[in-house]
Amino acid sequence: MCAFVATDGLVNAHAPHSLITDQRGGFLGIDLEPPALEPVERERLSAMVATAGAALAGLGYTGPFAIDAFAYRDGETRRFHPLCEINARYTFGWIARALAVRLGTRRLGLVGPAPGDATVLIAPAGDGITAWCA
Repeated sequence: MCAFVATDGLVNAHAPHSLITDQRGGFLGIDLEPPALEPVERERLSAMVATAGAALAGLGYTGPFAIDAFAYRDGETRRFHPLCEINARYTFGWIARALAVRLGTRRLGLVGPAPGDATVLIAPAGDGITAWCA
């Protein structure tokens, strides 16, 4: 979830987004469609963003940040971990949002072939590196 700490300490957050991953959980890109979170998970995530932003502001930081969170299954039980990392910088979530404003896209892919409806940003090369948005 992307957010911004203003110079007055106010934390402004965007709606959560999802990661696009491979079968092993490797990062492939960003999907800006709202993730399938339970209402209590959404509340916990919002509270964590506010807490992280306040902590960053308390350290004198101003600017962009994002937090990583995840849901998982523990047997038959769904669990939610509202914070696994704070990135006090622009992240790919921010880039996906900027492309959405500029190009009207909802997904940013960074590995693998681009879907047929995608705008290719970096053409695929022999090293498997590419970038596209759709």
